[in-house]
Amino acid sequence: MLKYKKILVPYDGSDHAKKAVQQASDLAAAGDGTKIYIASVCNMVSAMSNFDQVSIAEGCLTTKLLEDRESQCQKDIAEAKSMIPKDIPVEELYEVGSPGPVLLNMAEDNGIDLVVVRELIGGVYFGEHRTEEANGEQKATDIMAYSEHEIKRVARVAFETARKRRKRVTSIDKANVLDTSRLWRKTVTEVAKDYPDVELRHMYVDNAAMQLVRDPSQFDVIVTENLFGDILSDEASQITGSIGMIPSSSMGDGTNGLYEPIHGSAPDIAGQDKANPIGTILAAAMMLRYSFDMAAEADAIERAVDKTLRSGFRCGDIMQENCQLVGCKAMGAEIRSRI
Repeated sequence: MLKYKKILVPYDGSDHAKKAVQQASDLAAAGDGTKIYIASVCNMVSAMSNFDQVSIAEGCLTTKLLEDRESQCQKDIAEAKSMIPKDIPVEELYEVGSPGPVLLNMAEDNGIDLVVVRELIGGVYFGEHRTEEANGEQKATDIMAYSEHEIKRVARVAFETARKRRKRVTSIDKANVLDTSRLWRKTVTEVAKDYPDVELRHMYVDNAAMQLVRDPSQFDVIVTENLFGDILSDEASQITGSIGMIPSSSMGDGTNGLYEPIHGSAPDIAGQDKANPIGTILAAAMMLRYSFDMAAEADAIERAVDKTLRSGFRCGDIMQENCQLVGCKAMGAEIRSRI
């Protein structure tokens, strides 16, 4: 079973929420000092939807309604805490607002911050491919091959990257089926001996695909072969809401790299000021961090992006209710103004 440091549980008194508290308690009991955060959000927009706008505007209901909602949220928190064993540390979180954005803010400290290190010049993409007639039907064959030196090269990139982050590497393979994956796992384990300060764990690719959706915060640096990396990196990009948000780099030996957003050129919106520039901007931050060892400058850019998004500015691909739609140039200007 995976062990967690912190578990955030939104609670509203429903049967689903009660099951979530029970599951969180089981996970925390299996952990080492795991803390559970019980979150209750007072959604005034939903509460006021049953009343006419005139009454709300005149302030006849708002104060009393807020007091009632706050009281109910506190009761919900108390109920949730009563379900958790006394030896598990618990912290209460309460805010007024829309549940989605509020819960995302609450989860910030355990948010999505991961790097996928994908081997790019080996594997099935560069193997032999053939289709032939065999026994009266078409037969297709694709060769996936890896040598130790290819695996060592990308593994070292992953471990060096982890040293500049949270010092955790997850190696993804299918070692229960593929010989290439068995060699991959063996070689990555050997490379890990040169990085005693970095934690290594192995995970099968099918489980990794599930875990990325279930709990992406558990990952720091993922390292995997070409085909698996192609699939998992696209999956990871969608967790953020859009591939327009994600930077990438193609790293050579040492600190040389080609930095760019993960997406393609999008010719369908070329010249229309619609493209999301955040992936490109964050690629520049990644370049500063990993090629030039300029962590402070990279942090400044990343903080500016975060502040801009928290201020409610959105390009079309990530537009949300109650946010301000801006184009590519305006988004870049907003981010620049916050550096």
